[in-house]
Amino acid sequence: MYFSDFCLQGEEKIFDFLNLGIYDVAGLGYGAYEAFCYAYQRVLHGYRVQKLVLIAPFFDSKIYLHEVKKMYKNHIRFAKFLTQEKALDSPDWRETDLKTLQDCGVELEVYIGGKSQIGESKKVLEFFRKFGTVYYLKNFSHFVDQFSFSV
Repeated sequence: MYFSDFCLQGEEKIFDFLNLGIYDVAGLGYGAYEAFCYAYQRVLHGYRVQKLVLIAPFFDSKIYLHEVKKMYKNHIRFAKFLTQEKALDSPDWRETDLKTLQDCGVELEVYIGGKSQIGESKKVLEFFRKFGTVYYLKNFSHFVDQFSFSV
């Protein structure tokens, strides 16, 4: 299952390189937080979640909203997926819930661009590394879409 960012729809094909399975949950931007909440609820109710993939998660919605919409508009691969944006609160990444997912065997993968215009890359790296694998792509922007394991 894939969760789009707050103002996008249908962009998941850009991230085909992740090869998500039927028990995997992923999301981009605010969709990363929605994927986290969904995975947590699934595990609490006894359902299997194999892997949780967070692409460009963030902490501060004010900074995020200010920067990301104009970035999407100007990015050739994302512009065609723009849609009506939804209301957005700052994500509440609860460490206890991430620990629960970890204890239940959910693999966490986080992809963050080191040159992201959002400016929270180091904070994301430090926070999530306690719970799984963080791919800190230091030469990539917020758009880690051009990253691939086959490169």
